[in-house]
Amino acid sequence: MRRFFPAVLVALAITSGLRLLQAEQPFAPDNRPTNAALVYWTAFAMLPELSDEESDLLPNWGTGEMRLKELASLRSQSRTSLQLAGHAEPTMDCQWQLIDSGPATLLPHISKARLLGMLFLLQAEADVAAGKNKAAIEHLASAWLLARNIDEGALIQLLVGHALEAQVLNIAEPLLPTLNAQERAQFKAAFEALPAPVEYATAIGYEQRMFGEWLRPLLTGEPQEAVARFKEISGQVDPLMLLGIFAGSKEVRLQRFNDFIGEYDKVAKASQLPPEEAKAEMKRLEEALPKSKNALARVMMPAFARSFTNHLELQARIARFKKALQDAPAGK
Repeated sequence: MRRFFPAVLVALAITSGLRLLQAEQPFAPDNRPTNAALVYWTAFAMLPELSDEESDLLPNWGTGEMRLKELASLRSQSRTSLQLAGHAEPTMDCQWQLIDSGPATLLPHISKARLLGMLFLLQAEADVAAGKNKAAIEHLASAWLLARNIDEGALIQLLVGHALEAQVLNIAEPLLPTLNAQERAQFKAAFEALPAPVEYATAIGYEQRMFGEWLRPLLTGEPQEAVARFKEISGQVDPLMLLGIFAGSKEVRLQRFNDFIGEYDKVAKASQLPPEEAKAEMKRLEEALPKSKNALARVMMPAFARSFTNHLELQARIARFKKALQDAPAGK
């Protein structure tokens, strides 16, 4: 018995070591995840806790070598999370499986994904400073994929993904001219493998469905119950506003709802016009909302003109980067 226990401990140690080694290897075909969201949730679980100083320093891109030095410990603590998230692949679906509660739907992945994306970019920035272009490209590609995967259609998810994509480009654009032919080919392959970005009209359609499915039963139900549930979502609500929303017969309220839903169709249609026409129409639609006779439209339509302009600007920036990626001569 005295010999048995040490032997067991040695065997367990060897087995554990093999498992740790296996964890570093790419997934085998039979156990590869098919949902990237599961990969990301595993990575989220290993995210480090940031100090106040780290939280202040992390978003300050391009502030030089001193910032990278001060965040060296954070980069070390983030290594496991980045390695896990690196297993997400462009060919994987990404379904966050959120519990749909209309406007009250919680988005717990947003803040975690934003932090993970910034940590990918921090590591990419350090890679560039160290002349490790191949590693920088890998980390930029992972951040870019995460930015595309954040969004399942909701406008807020689209905006967070856009912000992360813009930060990726802040590093990728000045890096591109320094790449040699092999590195440029690596970046080109990673870029072309990314899933297509969500269209703005798709995000508007998601908002329309989300609000519509939540709001229609309220407007066609008992007014007192509807007002109580509306207050749960909206907090302090102007009584006159509630009167405008819930006044009238069921038929009148239903017509008010249909007119409100139609406003989303106008925005989605405008977003598909040529860029300059689209921006002008978006601005016109938004400026008309405060004067709308429809109380729902006045209160509940999101501000969309600025976010749409940002969307167009990002898409134009991505198009320029794509062209530069294809045309740029090797820097080395």
